[in-house]
Amino acid sequence: MKKLKKLNHLESNLKVFQSGENLNEKFYDLKDDLLRDKHKGSYVMSHDGRVYISYKEFKEYQEERLNRKIIYRSFSSIAKESDFFTTEFSKYKKMLFFYIEKSNPTLTSKSSTSMDIKGFQLFLKILKSINIKFEDFNKIDYLLQNKIYDQFYNTKNLFKSNIRNLNRFFNNISKFSDTYLMSSFKNNSQHSLPRKGIPSSIIFQLDYFCEKELNENLEIFKKVVEWKKEYKNFILFSLENLAHTYYKSNQLNSIKFQVNKISKCLYKIDLKIWKLKKGSKYYYKDIKHEKEHKRLLKLSKKGVDISFKNEKMYYFWHITLFPNFPYDNKLNNKFNLIGHKLNSFRELYMKILKRKKLPPNLNKLFYVSREEIYVLFLFILIREGINPEVLKNWEVKKIDNTYTIGIETPSAYIIRASKIRSNSYYDTLIRKEHSQIKFIKSYLEHMKELYNNSNSSKFFQYYTRSNTLIQSNFNPIIQFDKSNWKSPTKSLNDFFTKYEIFDNEGNRINKINFSEIRPYYNYKNYLQGLNEYVRQHLMNHKDKSMTINHYENLTEWKESRNFKVAKIKDEIIGIFKGTISSSPLDKLFNGLISDCKNPQEPDYSEYINLKEDERCIDWFNCLNCSQAHIIPKIHGPVIKAWIDYMEEKEIDFIKKSDFEKEFANSLTIAYSVFNGFTNEEQIFAKKESSKYYDVVRCRFYKKVKLKQEGA
Repeated sequence: MKKLKKLNHLESNLKVFQSGENLNEKFYDLKDDLLRDKHKGSYVMSHDGRVYISYKEFKEYQEERLNRKIIYRSFSSIAKESDFFTTEFSKYKKMLFFYIEKSNPTLTSKSSTSMDIKGFQLFLKILKSINIKFEDFNKIDYLLQNKIYDQFYNTKNLFKSNIRNLNRFFNNISKFSDTYLMSSFKNNSQHSLPRKGIPSSIIFQLDYFCEKELNENLEIFKKVVEWKKEYKNFILFSLENLAHTYYKSNQLNSIKFQVNKISKCLYKIDLKIWKLKKGSKYYYKDIKHEKEHKRLLKLSKKGVDISFKNEKMYYFWHITLFPNFPYDNKLNNKFNLIGHKLNSFRELYMKILKRKKLPPNLNKLFYVSREEIYVLFLFILIREGINPEVLKNWEVKKIDNTYTIGIETPSAYIIRASKIRSNSYYDTLIRKEHSQIKFIKSYLEHMKELYNNSNSSKFFQYYTRSNTLIQSNFNPIIQFDKSNWKSPTKSLNDFFTKYEIFDNEGNRINKINFSEIRPYYNYKNYLQGLNEYVRQHLMNHKDKSMTINHYENLTEWKESRNFKVAKIKDEIIGIFKGTISSSPLDKLFNGLISDCKNPQEPDYSEYINLKEDERCIDWFNCLNCSQAHIIPKIHGPVIKAWIDYMEEKEIDFIKKSDFEKEFANSLTIAYSVFNGFTNEEQIFAKKESSKYYDVVRCRFYKKVKLKQEGA
């Protein structure tokens, strides 16, 4: 796989801190001037006070506050542990500032800031205890993390706070490091744990509701496309439309009031031109006003009602008054005189709908939020089995005025993305007829303005209305990455709030771990008859041990294996107890493709050495073995089905060399055996082979261990 160049942006950022240019709000108290300049560099700021990293300065600050009887603000310290960065580990002080700066975009609470510092302290202590020097955050990887946790769990006096602080440190590093993604560990020293897998019963629910939600989004996106076309040829605030809405509409007076303000602003015409109205009779200031009213009434007959009593009219009003929404909430300069604000406009719409909150799908008309991106991300993970780290790195490219993704071939799209941790590229092939492509294309079109306003080329981005980010002048367009992989549970549009998904015990599911989807995908491939090598290839694993150890931990997989083992054990026990009438070897070792003369001494290529209490049951290597005894009328149909299966698989392989590595030898021998049958035997085998279509696609163990009596 193609290698990526090493990313060194952290090194250049760190130089800024090493030069002393770190006097921002995180390291300089802008609210309390007491000793702030003298103690500069001895504290870190939280949003509710200083957190000292020097006990001496902390005590001085505390005493001075008490002397001045200052009690309006609390103060904090890492207690006597604060001297950590002023004594033995003083050389890491500037790295601490860099780490704090990069861990969180804004100030956090004192407790959170203290935990961040303590986590870094603990990390450095453990490194020292195992004689490892630390100079660069880019050097932190999975192996180093493994060593840290091994040492940590082998020490005495473990406290939950220490575990929490260390986990927090590694999580913070994963936020800003392009070369590291945190792995979760349990409280023991055995860290190479297999991944849990989400049961298929939950996966099926997720897949169904994801597709349902995406189809709903697709319909909304289609509406917006049609409305945009209509809007281009529609003058919303024409005088005819304004007059018609003001005179003919039965909407609220507040709507008519806004319509009249727009008329005054654009045309200098007051639609309420009469002086007094009693019933249906109008009284005017003069004859000139009466004539003008009649003219406007006549003009109104050419217009249409534009009061925003439906989504389309609301959309037209919204994009007219606030053309740059959501990237800013500024009113169109043409309408400055009406003094309308976005919130009051939305409140008016809620008043019309008689709702306390805006419809949950309303924002989808204007931008893609995290909720919409979450569902698409989850759906593609389920359908394609991609590593989440690779999927988040999908990128778009702009050609003319259109955004595209991947390389289009006559039958499929090939999307290449990087996996930073393994320093490699991975290709995902999605056939054009798959629904994933339909949704991806729709999102690309709907997110066009977002991409135009973004500094990133990542496909998975969304817009946030977070006041914290907007007020802090941070870009409100965010990449959907590992810091956002938890479902946005507080949102009205949250996937797990909208759809009820249950586990096998009837418990409601409110979030999932993306990394637990791939084990299911591997199991699905197994059920489809794909062997270990092909599954390894599809998962982009360097060796099959990764596929077996980390992605075969699904409960259903274990149950399937246990069932097969139990079935074999039952047959063995039946033989030993005498409850099976056939001879033991005939019953137990009559294989699918041939009978076996001696299952204790297989001699096919790459056979497994057997122990005394083990028997070979590697049926699909029987034709390569001298112990095979083939009866054409019994084994012929299975052999023909096996040949058909291998020929079918040859088409599926992209590289011929991959197929030859897996099947070429078996297929050659199977051809040789089948061609040795008589014409009558071949006809019989072809006729009966369909009965074994599913059997030859099953996976079997290569050996079985006999249970001894009394064991």
